[in-house]
Amino acid sequence: MLFEEAGFIGCRLKPVTIVKVRKGNRKEVPELWEFIAMGDGGEVGLRSGIKLPHECDTCGLKRYTDFRQGLFIDEF
Repeated sequence: MLFEEAGFIGCRLKPVTIVKVRKGNRKEVPELWEFIAMGDGGEVGLRSGIKLPHECDTCGLKRYTDFRQGLFIDEF
């Protein structure tokens, strides 16, 4: 797979099973894959303006404010 060859981490691909094809669309269906993102994407940068107003001590759920100042992405 191209993702593995490129060294992508934090995701996996799962084969998709086609259950039904609409009548009249019986062309050859290509092999399809579901992209599954894993992990949390890292820490939120301070410049983003995003705040963490709620974090559940029991389950770990985090609720963040939105990103009104845009997205800042650090290259690694």
